[in-house]
Amino acid sequence: MSLEGLFYDWIKPEELEAAHKIELIAFPPDEAATLDAFKLRQSQAPTLFLGAYVPTRTLIGYVCATLSPASSLTHDSMAHHVPGAPSVCIHSVCVAPQYRRKRAGVQLLREYVARLASAAAYERALLITHADLRDFYEAAGFEWVGPSAVVHGALPWYEMRRDLGQVPDAPEPAMPPGLWDALNRPAGNRRTPSLFSALDLKDLAAEGSNKYDILCPREKCASIILKAGVGKLVERGSIKANYHKIWLKYLAELEI
Repeated sequence: MSLEGLFYDWIKPEELEAAHKIELIAFPPDEAATLDAFKLRQSQAPTLFLGAYVPTRTLIGYVCATLSPASSLTHDSMAHHVPGAPSVCIHSVCVAPQYRRKRAGVQLLREYVARLASAAAYERALLITHADLRDFYEAAGFEWVGPSAVVHGALPWYEMRRDLGQVPDAPEPAMPPGLWDALNRPAGNRRTPSLFSALDLKDLAAEGSNKYDILCPREKCASIILKAGVGKLVERGSIKANYHKIWLKYLAELEI
């Protein structure tokens, strides 16, 4: 089945039966939630019950959750919804069989996490899963915590989590060693040619670095492009260049 036109929206009360049918297919009888449980979750936390749809609003999957003040997922945290609590306890992530193995589930879960993060009201998302689904949840950014104390059905459960805090700003790029000293070093009696084209290789490289300040060739600019002694000469394999085009571009930049 095609995922063309896939979109997401909060599930409406009249769509709960369709969601529950997907639940009954996805889980064995001893793990599947009841329709009454679905109705309770949707009534208590409607903005935590997200559906995936294809045109024209045909439900193909869903994620549902409730809130808890606990930082770990337990029987109690799954059984009670606490409005305003910081932990999002995910009860199930399900996709209709014909849409599986198309990454519909991962896309749905990523959309869900993105909405949680943008709400800026929650600290973490918690869930329990079986070992064979670890890769699926890790693909959506969840981290493996370990065995869970929750007993629900015959198979053991494992807890996973996703922190929803702000992503730290990227560190400022490190300044290359010696650059600050080079920028502040007085020019002295150095030759400072106004055009890059006035330099030959001997001028540009002295013991592997540029001997002089290299200036912008544009008229009335003369900004320093590279301070003396900062550049490094690196020899690479030769390539075939179209010098005619390069020269025309150079002349155009000089407005000749």
